[in-house]
Formats: sequence, structure tokens, C-alpha cells
Amino acid sequence: DDPPFQLDANATSTGIHHRVYRLPVKFSVISGPASVDSNGVVTLDGTEGNVTITAAQSGSAYVKPALPVTRTFEVSPKQRPVIIFPDYAAHGQLPEMPYGHRPLVVQGAYSTNGEPLQITSSNSSIVSVYRGSRIIPKAEGTVVLSFDVPESEFFVSAETVQKTITVIRPSKQAWRNFRRNDVRYSQTRGKFLARLAVSDPFLDPILAARVFDEDYSDSDSDGYSNLFERALGLDSLGPDDRQHLPLQIIKQPSDQKQRLSFIRYKNPLLTTGEQFLYIVEQSTDLQTWSTHGLSLEKSVDLGGDMQRETWVSDSVLSPGNRRFLRLRVALP
Repeated sequence: DDPPFQLDANATSTGIHHRVYRLPVKFSVISGPASVDSNGVVTLDGTEGNVTITAAQSGSAYVKPALPVTRTFEVSPKQRPVIIFPDYAAHGQLPEMPYGHRPLVVQGAYSTNGEPLQITSSNSSIVSVYRGSRIIPKAEGTVVLSFDVPESEFFVSAETVQKTITVIRPSKQAWRNFRRNDVRYSQTRGKFLARLAVSDPFLDPILAARVFDEDYSDSDSDGYSNLFERALGLDSLGPDDRQHLPLQIIKQPSDQKQRLSFIRYKNPLLTTGEQFLYIVEQSTDLQTWSTHGLSLEKSVDLGGDMQRETWVSDSVLSPGNRRFLRLRVALP
């Protein structure tokens, strides 16, 4: 099913005792279900089998003929899938993406046989590939992403498609732009507006639509505000992997101390332009909260100017008592 394709070969003389000659190469099909024209364009006949093609250069008054070179390839009965991208990537450029720590799907890209795309990055320090089909933007810069679909039982491999992508700082405006380019944005906003209409039937729809992007709103109804999700590099339009959310850490063997682990920007003001405050607090009654009695135990660099911090209670939790830890995010 493949369309006609161009052969490429060249013949170059040695240049010893004469100038270098680069004479044209002629192709001929020796056997198999295909034909080749004078320009080296091969057209398949539509049946399977092995095609053998010879490249020859007949020489001239100044150089001898080149030794012919023969190549054989298989024409498979399998179909070749096509990798499809949305119209916005028609010119080879994917939308800008703010860097962070979460693996992301290249939205709107798919193969016609339904198999997952395999991605390769030209610079893994800027964009790394996670489990073959997702990417993690890690630093500012521009890279080339190559998209492939390997051969399978019923399909041959797809033609490789390359797209460039530019990674930018995760500023608030970049976050907003990235959200609005997300294919889930309209549907998630529709659900958000429907919830608001139930609680306040007289709410102005224009005002309600504006509220969707506000820091205090919980756009995806997962219990975390947009401000909180932006400060932790979370997904504000859908569920997050548990490993990216604040976690209670159980130490083995237990030392009877409580721990809370979360991901944050190392220097949020420098990185995002916003001075996020990450406040770890504890309480015994879920009403009165305090930062006292808690210490930073360790931090682990995650790349993308982000780190995972683990905070621990200074005192042990006595049997029969209870204590709660939480992370609060605020702006000064």
C-alpha cells in the first residue's frame, strides 16, 4: 500500500590523478513486483514479494564504470500505519510547553492502527521520554521529537514523523496558555459550570466562566485548588497520579514519628515568577493548625527546578493520641 518513493544513490570517482567526477546513477528492477522510472522513483505493483533493484553507473570518457550495487527489499502484505497530528502541528511545531516533573501525553497525536506512539527526544536534558510514549519537559530549550510505530503482527512500521517543541518557564501565563490548549479544557469547564449552576442558578455565565481559571477554584473537582495544583506542578484538569500528590510516609521500622512528602519548586519566584509559600502544619483536632514541632527531614532533586521534600514531626505520636499533618500553599 505504500505510495511511490524515491531511491537515493551516488557515484563518486577516486580523484586520484584526475579531478573528482560525480556521474548520474541509473536504477533497474531485476525482479519483483515493482517498477522504477528514469528519475529513480519506485512504484509498487500492489502484490507481495521480494524486489531486487540494481544501481549502476556506466562511466565516461574519463572514468571507468562503477561496480553495480544490488539491493533487495520485501514488499509485505501488511499495511503501514500513519501517524496523525492535529492541524496546529502541520508546520512541524508543537505548542510551547512549560517544564515540570509530570509525564505528559502529546495531545492529539495517534496512529491509524491504534498502537501507542514511540517517542525519541534529541536532547533528554530538555525533554526526556517516559515509558516510550510520554514526555517530561525538564528545562528551557527546543528539541526535536521523533514519533514511530514499530512493526507488529499485522502492520509494518510507520514512517517516522519529526516535530520540534519548545519548553518554557512555568509562569502563570504559561500555565494558563497550556491549560487552554489542552483537549480536556472545554469539557472540564463545562462540568465546572454545571456544578456552579446547581449551587447558584442566578450566577452570570460569563462570570462563572472567568471563575474557572481563578486560583481559588477547583477546576477538576479533585479537592485541590488551581493555586495548589500549579504550585506543585499537578494536573488542574484531571486526576493526578498518587505519586505526585502529597503523601504520608511510613518509615520501616517505625520510629512513631509522622512524615509528609510533597513536590515543590526549589525557588518558585525565580522559576515561575510567583512566590509560592509551602506551609506544613499539624493539628490534633483539625481546627487549630500550627507549624511548630515540624522539621524538614530531606529533599531530593527531581529536575525541572523541582524537588521532593519530606517533613517529619519532632516528637513521637503517643499511643491513643492522634495528630494530623497537612500542606498549605499560599501567596504573600
